Amino acid sequence: MARLNEQLRDNLQYLYDLWAATGWAFNYVPNGDFIGWQAGTSSAPDAWTLVGTDAAVAREGSIIKLGVYSAKLTNGASNAAYLSQTLPAEWVKQQRNKTVSIGCWVRAGAANRARIRVYDGTNYGDSAYHTGNSTWQWLTATLTVGASATALTVYCDLVAGAAISVYYQGFVLAPVEAGAAFVQGPNDIFPRLAWRQDTTPANFRLGGGLLMQCGQHPSGTANVVITFPVAFSQTPFLVIVVSNWRSLRTPEAVSATGFTSYQASGASTGGYWIAIGVE
Repeated sequence: MARLNEQLRDNLQYLYDLWAATGWAFNYVPNGDFIGWQAGTSSAPDAWTLVGTDAAVAREGSIIKLGVYSAKLTNGASNAAYLSQTLPAEWVKQQRNKTVSIGCWVRAGAANRARIRVYDGTNYGDSAYHTGNSTWQWLTATLTVGASATALTVYCDLVAGAAISVYYQGFVLAPVEAGAAFVQGPNDIFPRLAWRQDTTPANFRLGGGLLMQCGQHPSGTANVVITFPVAFSQTPFLVIVVSNWRSLRTPEAVSATGFTSYQASGASTGGYWIAIGVE
């Protein structure tokens, strides 16, 4: 895994260049895709804080709109609950007198209970409430940041009432001037590889049509055929195989559905692989 992270660092500038070339805007909400749960799957997701009497949050892998996980937020009976995070003060100062926009996929089974919010310390920008029909709805809100604002906080908000569960996924924030095409910044993607080391291949939608897939490489002296969990729409532009010794295996015959891990020596070795391309 250390070798994989080393090679990812070597390729990081290339990925930044790809993002810059597309002209997409970055999502300024860390872990807005709710992939990171380093404190545990029933604790607040990375970068978020859970607030509310008897409130609970859980990582949800089945009820999802896109990507891998949603955040399942449950309020205590007759109480409100929310997930929140406050953005860096220096960035907020640059947004003074500018309009920011937030958006998130939300799913709720009760009307007028679930929404998203953004707050600059004085004023709120609130989305419409979910209609409560148990479907995914894209909720949005805007706020003109105050002239003296020093903080900007975003919320996945569940207002007080009977105890229910609401699902949130894909929370994004960007200056309105940047347009509506949001992607998660690459600096918020790769550190997760340090703790995701399971044997089952996985896929992560990076946003903007990009897909990352990774898995554990089996050991063996013969060439190994790797099948991607999800087929890319075209041949991925980056495939890396990391084994116990440098250059023992190389990716060959790469296609949209997989590749062959070529064994360059007679030694038996396993390791990890990663592929990035267009979903």
